[in-house]
Amino acid sequence: MEPNQHPASRVSIVVVGATYAAQGFGFALMVTSFPAMKLRFDLSDSLVSVLLLSVAITAAVGSILANYVSVRQNSKTAMLLGLGCQVLGLAVIGSGLPLPFYVVGVVVYGVGLGAVDAAAAMQGVLAQRGRERPLLGRFFAVNTLASITATLLMAAVLGVGMSASFALLVAAGVDVLVIFGGSRMLLPEHASRSTSTRVRAEPLPLRPILIFGTLIFAAFTADSAVSSWSSVYLGSDLGVSPAMAPLGYGVYLVFVLLSRVGVDYLSRRIRGSTLALAALALGTIGCAAVALLPSFAGAMIGFALIGTVAGSLVPITFTAVGRALPARSDELVARVNLFNYAGGIVGAVLTGLVGDGLGLGLAFLLPLVVLALAAPAALALGRSVPVPRRAPVGITAETGDRVPRD
Repeated sequence: MEPNQHPASRVSIVVVGATYAAQGFGFALMVTSFPAMKLRFDLSDSLVSVLLLSVAITAAVGSILANYVSVRQNSKTAMLLGLGCQVLGLAVIGSGLPLPFYVVGVVVYGVGLGAVDAAAAMQGVLAQRGRERPLLGRFFAVNTLASITATLLMAAVLGVGMSASFALLVAAGVDVLVIFGGSRMLLPEHASRSTSTRVRAEPLPLRPILIFGTLIFAAFTADSAVSSWSSVYLGSDLGVSPAMAPLGYGVYLVFVLLSRVGVDYLSRRIRGSTLALAALALGTIGCAAVALLPSFAGAMIGFALIGTVAGSLVPITFTAVGRALPARSDELVARVNLFNYAGGIVGAVLTGLVGDGLGLGLAFLLPLVVLALAAPAALALGRSVPVPRRAPVGITAETGDRVPRD
C-alpha cells in the first residue's frame, strides 16, 4: 500500500499532538529558568546570549540530523532520537551540577530541540494530509497550551522557594512518557512515494525555501526575543519580582494560543497571505509598544500583540510548505525549519547584545524591523502553493476519498 493512502488514525493524531505538547512544555521551562540560572551561576546578559547562541546552533544541527534520519528512515525515528536527546539534556541541566555540566546539558538539549522541531512539523504535515480540515494550528495550539502550563509551573516553583531544577526534571519525565507512546503510535510513513527516490532527488527549488523561510525567520525572531528576554526585561530593567517576571512570557503565550486556536478556522475563509500580513502588522505594533512604553503595562500589551505573529504565522507557513511540494514535504520542512534558528540567533542573541548597550526595551526595535521586512514574503505566499479545490464535506479534495471529520 502506498504511504499515506489513508488519513492518520485519531490515536496517531493525539500522539503527534503529544509531541508538540512535550516540546512546548520543555522549552518554556528552559527559557523561564534562565533568570534563576543567571543568578545561580552569576552570569551576565552577554554570557546568557552565548548560551542562547549555542542552543540555536545546536538546534540547527538537530534539524539537519532530523532531515538525514527522516530521509533514510522516517520522521518517527527522527522524533524519538530528538526526544531522547532532550531527556538527557534536561536531566543534566536539572541535576544541580557545576557550570561546565550545565553548558553541556544545554548543548545536548539544543540538538534535541532542533530534531523535535523538524520531526514534529514533518509528522504534523503527514497527519494533516488527506483530512478535510487543517490540523497544524491545533497542533501548535497544544504546544502553546503546554508552554503556558510550564510557565505557571515555573512561577509556582520559584514562588515557593524551590529550585528551577525541579521543574526541568519534570520536563524530562514528560519526554520519557511521550517516547513510550510515540514508539508505538507515531506515523511511520514517508512523505514521498519512495525512499530511494528521496535520496536521489534533485535539489529543492530555492524560491519556496526563501519565501517560507523568511516568514519562519520573522516569526521566530519575534518569538525568541520574547521567550529569551521577557522575563529578564521585566525582572532586571523594570524591577518586577522574580515570581512575577515569568508572567510576561505567559501573557505572550496566551495570545499565541488564541491565534493558533483560531487560525485553522480563519485559514479556510481568508487567504493565507492576508492572514500573514495582518499578523506581521500586529507584531510590529507590539514590538513598538515594548520599545517605546517602558512600563509593566506597556510590556504586557506589547508581548500580547507579538504573540499573534508567532501564533498564526508558523502554522500558516508550514501548512503552505506541506502543499507546495507534497512528495518532498519532509525535506522542504527541514530546510525551512533551519530559518527558525537563524531567527533564534537574531531574536535572542542579538537582542541581548543590543540590550547590553541600549537596554532590553529598545532592543525590541530589532525584531520590529525584521517583521516589517517580511511583508513581501507574506504577499508572495499565495503564489507559492497550489490552492486545493473545494470538495464536498467529508471528501478529500486530493483523492476523492471519504475522510473522517475532525
